[in-house]
Amino acid sequence: MKGLSLIILIITCALPGSAQVINYEIDESFNSGLLFNRGAVSDVLSTQIDTYMIMGMFFPNTASPLTAGAMISNAGSLYNSLSIGGLKVIAYKNEYLQFGQGIRRFNIPGGTNQVFRFEFQKQAYSGPLSNVAYNALIMEDDHILVAGRFFTDSTLMGTAESHLGLRQLCMIDCTGAPVAEFPMIRCAEPVSAEIKTIHQLSTGEYIIAGSFSEVDGHAYAKLAKLNPDFSVNTEFGHVFGTSGVLVSTAFVDSQDRIWVKFAQNMTILNQPDYPSRLVRVKPDGTLDEEFDAPVFSGYLNGTYENPTVPNETTAIGVVEDADDTFILYGQFTEINGNHHRRLAKINDSGEVIEGAFESLGPDSSVWGNWTGPFGSVMSAKIVSIEKLPDGKLLVGGQFSSFGGEPYSCLVRLQPAGFVGTDDREGRGALKVYPNPARNHFRIELPEGLENVTRITLQDASGRLVMDRALQQAVRSLNVSHIPSGIYLVKVHTPQHIFTSKIVLQ
Repeated sequence: MKGLSLIILIITCALPGSAQVINYEIDESFNSGLLFNRGAVSDVLSTQIDTYMIMGMFFPNTASPLTAGAMISNAGSLYNSLSIGGLKVIAYKNEYLQFGQGIRRFNIPGGTNQVFRFEFQKQAYSGPLSNVAYNALIMEDDHILVAGRFFTDSTLMGTAESHLGLRQLCMIDCTGAPVAEFPMIRCAEPVSAEIKTIHQLSTGEYIIAGSFSEVDGHAYAKLAKLNPDFSVNTEFGHVFGTSGVLVSTAFVDSQDRIWVKFAQNMTILNQPDYPSRLVRVKPDGTLDEEFDAPVFSGYLNGTYENPTVPNETTAIGVVEDADDTFILYGQFTEINGNHHRRLAKINDSGEVIEGAFESLGPDSSVWGNWTGPFGSVMSAKIVSIEKLPDGKLLVGGQFSSFGGEPYSCLVRLQPAGFVGTDDREGRGALKVYPNPARNHFRIELPEGLENVTRITLQDASGRLVMDRALQQAVRSLNVSHIPSGIYLVKVHTPQHIFTSKIVLQ
């Protein structure tokens, strides 16, 4: 047997360029049980040794002793618990970097690497406004670019000019020591200015976002671009006004467009009635007006079906999928007034794709006598999603139930066919049989259509696995060389493109 068999819905389409959107279902081959509970997963990382690094904060209990996170197998079983916690983790030189309060380099089973010592978290520099590392990038020479807020001059500690010793972007080497030639970036607004996120564009430039009104003396509120040499790019446009406090870059997509999330009371320049807390910015810093941003909301009380006390919220993150759509996740329970369980898909223009992730998402956050800090409904959220090399999604957050199933803080989703087919001008059913199929399947067009110019087969990630021309009304295709899975069949005629789905075993 090549794989599982499914009940197939035949979908017919006769429009050139019809859209097929990858859908997902829970991957039951992965389950970490109650290993992560009474808390939240804050980050997930697929490692080079076919395991997952899971970061978070948990309260130990009889079900699990974990407090900070763990290394687990790709089936969900525990390999090693971690003694250090934090918000985020990235791979570094066959080890790992954890950052949140300061930055640490560690190896398995999670002990801090004693060779590594971040200069600006030494006791001489500690203080209420320093030693905060929110984001990091690994450079080609193994240097580490760290964004946050740091004291760089201990002689100013406790003086009226202590803010002059603050920097928001630094570069360190593999031991944690500052790189001497790096021009550490200074932001202002006010003493507590910070850089929350940093992303690199395909051009080698950098996008920084956070809480600031200027960068190295240049007036940029909350969002700015740095040149490859880390000087401020003064040609970058201005998006945000001076009101509000903080923004962060949720994602930079394959077109270098910047997806920015922000809190309430934020001003979008020249957009006084901007309705959403998500904005997409072009690489030149201008607002992408072709993007109709969704409006997100959640609720503080009640159930998912009968919520009470509405509360405006935003997406936490964005993932670009292989079908040219974008996955949104966070703490929302509604988008544009329609129910979505903290997980949704939109197309490039911002339109929500109904039917994607249907019934999937966190339901609640309740473990025995412990409930999330904002109640069972509003506390449930997705915090991190990693798109795995095989097309699956590793989803982490704060939840005790996901899609009606008892998954605790961590679940893996797998592609499961397609949704969103454009069938406004259906021409009759395209027959694909047998379905499921093993080594061969046959295709039969609607009556009266004979001339086929091309037949293609795509996997669930959109990758083309077969492309050939045939000239018969009833056709047999040999697929014995193609792996098991769900595939999209496209049959081209001079007038139409017909599509259907098939499962190969």
